[in-house]
Amino acid sequence: MYYYWDGRVFMFASELKGLLAAGIKRRIDRDAVSLYMSLGFIPAPHSIIEGVWKLEAGQNLLFSLRQKTIRTTRFYIPPTYEPQPTKNLVPRGRELLEKAVHYRSIADVDVGTFLSGGLDSSIVTALLQRQANRPIHSFSIGFELAAFDESRYARLMAEHLGTKHHHAYFTEKDYARIRKRIPDIYDEPLADTSIYPTVKVAELAARHVKACLTGEGGDELFGGYALHRAVAKMDLLFRMPVGVRKMGAHLTRRLSKQHRLRRGFALSLQPHQDLLANIFCRLPADRIAHAWYKKHFAALLKKNGTLTESVIRFDLFHHTVPDKLNVKVDRAGMASSLEIRCPFLDKELLSFSAQIPTKHKLSRAGSKTKVLLRSIAKPWLPREILQRKKQGFSAPAFAWVQNEPETIVHAQKELRGLLRNQQRKQLHAITQKITARQKLTRYEEDRLFRATLLQQWRERWEG
Repeated sequence: MYYYWDGRVFMFASELKGLLAAGIKRRIDRDAVSLYMSLGFIPAPHSIIEGVWKLEAGQNLLFSLRQKTIRTTRFYIPPTYEPQPTKNLVPRGRELLEKAVHYRSIADVDVGTFLSGGLDSSIVTALLQRQANRPIHSFSIGFELAAFDESRYARLMAEHLGTKHHHAYFTEKDYARIRKRIPDIYDEPLADTSIYPTVKVAELAARHVKACLTGEGGDELFGGYALHRAVAKMDLLFRMPVGVRKMGAHLTRRLSKQHRLRRGFALSLQPHQDLLANIFCRLPADRIAHAWYKKHFAALLKKNGTLTESVIRFDLFHHTVPDKLNVKVDRAGMASSLEIRCPFLDKELLSFSAQIPTKHKLSRAGSKTKVLLRSIAKPWLPREILQRKKQGFSAPAFAWVQNEPETIVHAQKELRGLLRNQQRKQLHAITQKITARQKLTRYEEDRLFRATLLQQWRERWEG
C-alpha cells in the first residue's frame, strides 16, 4: 500500500497512480533511484516519489485523526532460523505443500497454473492436478532463442500430469507491444526481464481461467539460487580460525585478483555484514544502497547466525520476494483481471523453512540446491524435472534493448541530473561501449536495462 502525509493531507492507495491522479507533486526521490539502480526495484518503505511511502510486508498503518500522526506496527514477525530434528522433514514438507496448494485452489471458478517446467512450478501444478477431479489448465511461454526456452520441460510435465496445456511463444513483437504498457502496469520501475513474458502468460491464462497458482517463493524457501551456493561456501571459510584465513590471504596474494581462492580468503577477513553488503552492492561508492544492505544484514546475522541463512531470510522478507516477485506476478495478473496465488509463500511454509537445517537446503559444499525440496517432490515429478538445473524464467530483453542505441543514448543524457556520481559515470561508460559496438558484461547489460526502464517511467509519469 502507498500512502502520503504532508501534515495536512493524508491519502493512501493500492497503486501509486491513484495518488498521482490526486495531484501530489511528482518529484522523484533520488535516494529511491539510487536503491533502484542497485537492487533493480524500490524496496519498501521507499517509493520513487518524494513524500510517498510504502508499507512493508507484514505491516499495519494507524492514522490518528485526533493527534494527526502516523504509526506503523507489525502484524507478522518473520521467523528466525531455529533448525529442528530432521527425522520428519520430508513428510512434514509434503503435508504443508499439499495443504498450501489446496487452500489456494478453493474458488467457485476454474484455477490454473503457470507452468515453466522448473521444479517449483512443476510441484504446484502436480499438486493441483492431484487434488482436482478433472484436467486443470496449465500455461507456459516459450522463446525462439534456445538459451531462454523451457518449452520442452513444460510440455513434458503437462503430458506427465495430463493437464489442459496452453502454450505461446514470446517474440520481439510481443516485447515491443508490452514494453509500452509496462509503466502503466507497474507503478514503479521494476528491472526484471521476466516481467514481459509474465504479462503475456497472464494474458493467455485470463482467456481460460480467473485465477492461477505460481511457483514464486520456492527458491527463497528452500535455497535455490546460485548466490545461496556461493554464500554457503563462504560459510565454510568462516569456520576456519581467523589465523588460518589470514595465512590463506597471504599465500594467495600473488594469484590473479579474480582467482576464487584469493577473493575468498580476502572476503573472509571482512566483518560479516560488510561482506554481504559488498557481495550484493556491486558499486560500493553507492553509500545509500550499501547502507541499506548493511543495515538489514546486521539485524539478520544477529538473529540467524550463519551467512547462508541470513541471505535466505533476506531474500524472503526484504529483497527478492516482497517488492520484486510478488509485485511482478500480482501486477501482471491484475492487468488481465487474473488473480495470482503463491502457495510457497504460505505462512506455515515460511515457518517450516526456518526450521530446516541449512545442509538440507544446500549440500555442505554448496554444490547442490533445494536438497530437501527434491526429496519432498520425488513422488510427484518425473526424474528429468526433478534433477534438472535451475534455468530461471527470463526474456532476451538485454539483446532487444541494445538494438535501440538511440534509446540508450537518450536515457543516458536524460538521467544525468538524477543519478549519483558513480552511477552516472558507470552509465556513461556503458553507453560508450554500446556506440563503439563493444560487448557488454552481464553486469553492464543489467545496469543498462535498469536505466532505460527508469527513463521510460519518467517519460510516462514524471511530467
